[in-house]
Amino acid sequence: MDTPLKCSICGSPLYNTDRCLNENTYHCSSPEARFWDFERGSPEQNSSKTHWDKSKQEIANPVKKAAS
Repeated sequence: MDTPLKCSICGSPLYNTDRCLNENTYHCSSPEARFWDFERGSPEQNSSKTHWDKSKQEIANPVKKAAS
């Protein structure tokens, strides 16, 4: 079983925010990182956006070998 990814800032679980062919991107799931819940341009939103940005982890997908 895989160990869940955790935010390096607050320890909350990370969730997948972008899935593509080569990698998956994860961000913090804590209320403090949900910058869209704060008034636009406020100090709280800026702090929250910084938390969101710093929590980002990109994990490369395993390379799939073509069938021979």
